[in-house]
Amino acid sequence: MRKNKKLIFAILALGVVVFFAAGHSSFAADPPPKIVNVDFPCPDGSFGLGNCQPNDSIPNYLNNIYKFAVGIAGLLALGMIVAGGVYYTVSAGSSDKQKEAKDMITSAVLGVALLLGSYLILKTINPQIVTLDLNFTDISGGELQKITQKSSLEEGGFNNDCGDFASVVTRPQTSLSKNCGDRRALAPPSGIKITADKIFYNEYLEIPAGSMVWQYPYYNMDSKNPKKDASCLFYAYRSPNGSNTHITKFQDTLRLCAPREQKFGNVAGSDLDCSDKSQCAKKFNVPYPAQNSEDLEKLMTCIAQKIPDITNKTKTWTYDESHPTCNFTRGQPTQQDSTCSHARNSCHYGGRAGTQGAEAVDYSLSQYSPILASNRGKKIIEAAMNCGAKSARCEAGGISTKCVVGDNTDHVHVNAPKCDVN
Repeated sequence: MRKNKKLIFAILALGVVVFFAAGHSSFAADPPPKIVNVDFPCPDGSFGLGNCQPNDSIPNYLNNIYKFAVGIAGLLALGMIVAGGVYYTVSAGSSDKQKEAKDMITSAVLGVALLLGSYLILKTINPQIVTLDLNFTDISGGELQKITQKSSLEEGGFNNDCGDFASVVTRPQTSLSKNCGDRRALAPPSGIKITADKIFYNEYLEIPAGSMVWQYPYYNMDSKNPKKDASCLFYAYRSPNGSNTHITKFQDTLRLCAPREQKFGNVAGSDLDCSDKSQCAKKFNVPYPAQNSEDLEKLMTCIAQKIPDITNKTKTWTYDESHPTCNFTRGQPTQQDSTCSHARNSCHYGGRAGTQGAEAVDYSLSQYSPILASNRGKKIIEAAMNCGAKSARCEAGGISTKCVVGDNTDHVHVNAPKCDVN
């Protein structure tokens, strides 16, 4: 019984030492700023990274030791309860041995109660003591926990190399970040609205102004070229009051790109004021008011001649009608439009250096059935290329498709011959 008592005492001592070590680590640190985000959310998806974790710091090691020690203490206590029950059963007829068994069970139960009680007391005093989360941040952009990322380009046997994250465009385009080079940022003063679609997001989101937003590149599982098709998506955000971290719901067809380096940026939103559109147009060397280039007009006229009913049956988009100031910044979000309809320097905005207006047109296919959309899309592409277009392709939510039944094609994108991007 002495051995049993020593073991039980060890369990209790272990729990006490662990908790006091946690308390010492927390209280010894400098007083943290106002905490808005403690846990750094990890990208979620149908194929998770499985390696998103805090960096190899002393607090992280202590945290792991703490969790391991408490788990072992709980298992030992459970083992003592079971052993005591067995000992009690086989000791029938011996009151002394049965008393020892009862004492063993009682001591183990008290040990578990002490562990739970210590946890509740310390959590009531300061929740940080029992979590050992010492890497704090405030909404103005203090240091966040860094993420250890593996460099492998293969995950589960398929290629998920999306290349340099700084070349992956954010969808939707907002003033907080232009690509996935930054891991997180602050939502702009106008907030962020995200509409559920068939390609990326599976829910409607209204992200409040000043929220901390995290982003990571994803690509469609059917993609043959993740470097070309990847999009930077907002996978989590935490509102300014810091109450909850919301993990975004994505379409099941998305996969995570292989981990690459990301900066821990803190872009507080666009400071580009385009209330005077003509001045913005002058700054970015684009025409005001928004218009189509002469080459694009000629191209659309040619396509209409080859497909006579296209004018009446197919809705078209050239320059950005939904976010007008984006036409005068080449797609850079502004204080007036925190989101642009197309990627920065898109041919819809004249490309990188075009000075004549929109150099791209989208022909809608969403009004057709999948079979008709496929046939119609191929017909428009053929006509466009015969008319001298630089390029033409079917797309779904901005991602290239094969223009076949089942790939959710919703429009054909056509670039005019003089556009300097593709």
